[in-house]
Amino acid sequence: MKKNIISKALASSVLVAASMSANATTTPVTVSFGVLPALIITETSAFTPGDILTGTDTSVCTWAPTFLDAVTAPDGAVDDVNVVRSGDGCPTQAISAGTVETTGIYKVDGGTTAVNVEIDIELQSSTTHTSILWTPTGIATPSDISYPSVVIPADTPTTVNTGGSGYVVLYLGGESEIVAGADIITGENVAFNIVAIY
Repeated sequence: MKKNIISKALASSVLVAASMSANATTTPVTVSFGVLPALIITETSAFTPGDILTGTDTSVCTWAPTFLDAVTAPDGAVDDVNVVRSGDGCPTQAISAGTVETTGIYKVDGGTTAVNVEIDIELQSSTTHTSILWTPTGIATPSDISYPSVVIPADTPTTVNTGGSGYVVLYLGGESEIVAGADIITGENVAFNIVAIY
């Protein structure tokens, strides 16, 4: 008798499993993925460090942009920052304290769908030069200053948040070094890249 009871239980299990298999169904699922728009870099104000550098071989000049105390929402205007210039190889043209005319300003824009998104900005130094070695640096901030500003060193991808407006304002500075051994350098162009990625 016990043997028969076990047999019946197994038979019942097989019937249930077969019944479940016969009632199986498939439901199609569609998932939508949003894609962030391409970042666009535009120049607001060209970087104009000066025409003539002074000094001799290895002389250095540093341009350091810093935010003015009065700034409440950087908009990419030259009056957002103060450029401090120092070193023994700076341009001969005098600049007064608080000058803002030498900074380069760029807008890194992801659009309204890229709000509060982290992006990496890199300032890539030029690998080709004749008499001037240029090392770009800068500071970047979301335009609505909802996140802290970030110092961007040369050749180092640095994370900046786009904030509620979806774009970052980048203020350029850098360091020049005379490497040709000449007393005065004039008329040489230097090139570098601004790279921005999500």
